[in-house]
Amino acid sequence: MLALAHRSGDALGDPAPGSRRGRATIAVLMVAILAVALMLLQGLFDRGDRRRAVGIVAAMRPDPAGPTVAERLGALDAGEPPACAARIRSACFGVVIVECRVAADPQPYAFTVDLVRKRAFPANDATRARLGMPSGAGR
Repeated sequence: MLALAHRSGDALGDPAPGSRRGRATIAVLMVAILAVALMLLQGLFDRGDRRRAVGIVAAMRPDPAGPTVAERLGALDAGEPPACAARIRSACFGVVIVECRVAADPQPYAFTVDLVRKRAFPANDATRARLGMPSGAGR
């Protein structure tokens, strides 16, 4: 009778499932998959935060009885909505910077959005002045 020798791996050279090398490989793969999953999930949260920040800016009313920022900037550009881009300043504190541009004005309108309190503020005095807000307003 021929006795079959015990092999530590299969024909492809993969280590046996219980070996130390096999467990280390699986652990590294699991960590890599977890890192990719977390990056994708954070990207979804960031995209949602940016979208929400642009919406808060668009609905902001510099004058409580007046038009919204979107309406006011749209009026500058023959009814076209402003092109707004957002970037996250602090994901932990929910602070997003939104810049809106219209073709009629080369300078961007900059806003700081607090997602926790759901409020937007002009980010600089130039934006505040162009929207007709008093110097201390919106802080």
